[in-house]
Amino acid sequence: MDAGLSFRSHRTISSPLKYTWSNEELRLAAGNGGVTHMRHHLQLSSSYAGVPGSISTRDNCGEPLATSYHSKFMGTVDYIWHSKELIPLGVVETLPLDVLRKSGGLPSEKWGSDHLALVSKLAFVDDHSGT
Repeated sequence: MDAGLSFRSHRTISSPLKYTWSNEELRLAAGNGGVTHMRHHLQLSSSYAGVPGSISTRDNCGEPLATSYHSKFMGTVDYIWHSKELIPLGVVETLPLDVLRKSGGLPSEKWGSDHLALVSKLAFVDDHSGT
């Protein structure tokens, strides 16, 4: 799995979410105007993509459909990454989109942040080397 981050001004998100990054959002996210890709050499995998989940809360890659929702954005901006020395055993599902929409946006009286909590139970891989 490629853990590189990609910021594209005309990215398409599968229905029911569609969002286009503005030039200002790209500049703020990347820290520099004109930057559209950021990469690193860490070999990381997503906890959510590594655990089967519900089609009501996950996209076709296994990531949450939304981890943030406010007046200008509904989508996924938060992840739990892990190295190959760890394996995800389980995750707590995020809220379905219909529940988020009914809230009218986050934060709300019920949820105190504009980001949903992500939780993953991880275990060390047993490499059978005795170390």
